[in-house]
Amino acid sequence: MRLLRLAGISGIAVATAVLAAGAVIAGTASAAGAGTGTARALYGVSCPAAGDCVAVGFSQAAEQGRGGPLGETWNGKTWKAAVLPLPAGGTSGALSAVSCPARSKCVAVGNYSGGTFAETWNGKAWTPAALPQPKSTTPGLTIGDTIEGVSCPTVTRCVATGYAGYTFIADRPADSSISALAETWNGSKWTRTTIPVSGDLRAVSCASAASCLAVGTTALFGDTAEALSWNGHAWTALPVPGAAAVFTGVSCTSAAHCTVVGDTVDPGIPSASMAGLAEVWNGRKWSALRLPWPKGGDSYLTGVSCARAGSCATAGGQNMALHAVPLTGKAAAATWNGTAWTIARLPALHPGRSDVFNSVSCPTAAQCVAVGQYGPNKTQLGTGWAGIWNGKTWKQAAV
Repeated sequence: MRLLRLAGISGIAVATAVLAAGAVIAGTASAAGAGTGTARALYGVSCPAAGDCVAVGFSQAAEQGRGGPLGETWNGKTWKAAVLPLPAGGTSGALSAVSCPARSKCVAVGNYSGGTFAETWNGKAWTPAALPQPKSTTPGLTIGDTIEGVSCPTVTRCVATGYAGYTFIADRPADSSISALAETWNGSKWTRTTIPVSGDLRAVSCASAASCLAVGTTALFGDTAEALSWNGHAWTALPVPGAAAVFTGVSCTSAAHCTVVGDTVDPGIPSASMAGLAEVWNGRKWSALRLPWPKGGDSYLTGVSCARAGSCATAGGQNMALHAVPLTGKAAAATWNGTAWTIARLPALHPGRSDVFNSVSCPTAAQCVAVGQYGPNKTQLGTGWAGIWNGKTWKQAAV
């Protein structure tokens, strides 16, 4: 279900396409009947301070039309775009997430034609580096590692998550496999860690170098949520609520307070209707947080950010066509005041266009920045856009 939009919930679609023939989105735009044009999308954002944000994603115009990673910086007033370099030998790529533990100190992660990679930002320039990716020895069709989330509690400590080597074996489907993936960075080197479960870890948040929570689903196309904690040395699988669900975002303000968002999936409805969900992990157990979504449509959440335990924002979309690749539906957002969620009223940028939020970052309780994509309905030729929360209302603008 997460592979169905250009502005995908977790960026899997982008990463998968990068690894296939090196043509990220260029082929899918024409396949969707969109005609000529250029696609841009923002998949991740991180704001180390109010009025200081970095967003990352994809630009089809980069790399001579093959598609490449996109970076945007925001100074509180205007956005400035930059096309980022790829690791040596790369021909296409996209970034799915970014984390900035301090001003002018950011790490972004994603996929390119050669595998997974990271970009570091020093306030002036981006520097790419390929991540370790061993070759699969399993027979069958193998999709290489995919990195979807990153969290940096300090300028020299980061954790990135995703999935490793999805392998489909045609004559033995039961033996097809997917492994959860996590890598750590010490400021100079990336190292793969051992994960005790299979699955797809779509997001991670670290309250400190010794306290992280990674969340996702047990299968690439699954509807069973999973969560793991990291103590700086090893991962531990955590119990999760029993209902069918997929976790897509997490924000930890401390080891004893992590807010997780995702989707509930109703297994009794063939159309796979879903509603955005929120849970809190206190280090021992989960507590559900009710989201008062309007009746009569699907909703889904792609990210969450908490400036403090009682102040969070989550973002995603509503009423998308679940089985359509092109952009459909409209963006959704909600804020948490420590007692209740309030669903935001987001005015449409332009009639007849669709939009979605893919990520959100709240440096303070009075400011949150969400990013995503908007564009013509049922096409893939949208552009990046952002929503700015000032503590009372949302303001939206093309990026």
